[in-house]
Amino acid sequence: MSYDRIRLKARVPGALFVGGAPRWAYNLPRADLLILAARDHQPPDVNFDSIRVMRVPLDDVDEPVSPQDYASMLAAARAAAAAIRRGKVVVSTCQAGLNRSCLIAGMAMRLLGMSADDTVNELRRARGSQGLSNQMFEGIVRRTFPL
Repeated sequence: MSYDRIRLKARVPGALFVGGAPRWAYNLPRADLLILAARDHQPPDVNFDSIRVMRVPLDDVDEPVSPQDYASMLAAARAAAAAIRRGKVVVSTCQAGLNRSCLIAGMAMRLLGMSADDTVNELRRARGSQGLSNQMFEGIVRRTFPL
């Protein structure tokens, strides 16, 4: 499984990676925070040793998210942005590394001050044209504003 480093335009000391379903910690870049965003892939925490794991179990469907799911997404994005600001490494994952992982990463990027266009373009540069192809998720990223 490959993980792509996202270029952050904001001056932050940490790093953000996006990729597909991790099975074990040794499959990951060195990470301080791992976000598991696929409802269909939630391996046990024991697989990830001392890495902090946040679970945001989402389905990749192009329809509105529930208020509970949105709250979980925003909490994960805020945690990711805060960790990156502190110089930590964050890895956002889902099954294929295209939509759910890019949604959480994109929200974090917006919270870090990146523009909507720069965020979407960078995610697609890193993950290919199918990155953030779910229109509902792209809309959420575009509507997320810096704190």
